Amino acid sequence: MKKSHRIAEAYLKQYVTLSEQLHIIDEQMFSSSRLLLLLDQENGREDSGENETLTALHRRAGFRQKELKVSRVAIEGKLAAIQGVLDRLPSVERRILMRFYIEGTFRMAASDLMDELGYEKSQIYRLRARALEHVFHLLGDSAAVLIPDNTAG
Repeated sequence: MKKSHRIAEAYLKQYVTLSEQLHIIDEQMFSSSRLLLLLDQENGREDSGENETLTALHRRAGFRQKELKVSRVAIEGKLAAIQGVLDRLPSVERRILMRFYIEGTFRMAASDLMDELGYEKSQIYRLRARALEHVFHLLGDSAAVLIPDNTAG
């Protein structure tokens, strides 16, 4: 496989990982929000003798909430960039790459696409190679920065 194709594959494979990270961040934000709510309720009680501890926990939970929001925005930006590259491809190429790298059905992708698009298996793989080449060119000079050179093989 050409180095340009390996780089494009690595770029596209980030989508699934980033989506999973986004889900984890959402769960953590929910937990953090819940903790803040509970701390607010506890801090409102007059008989609470641990106000300093509660205040420190509240401050830390609030800080964590801000960290998570920043991380979420960064991940959303990366996902949007990958989607933007995919959106610039012809629809058949986009569909093939989505099936192979984003929808998580790599093993069945070719046979599913043969049925879906009415192409021979060899045509699917040629179109995938062409689409990966298009992705690589769309990445341009940023390809070396976006994907570390550990794609040698």
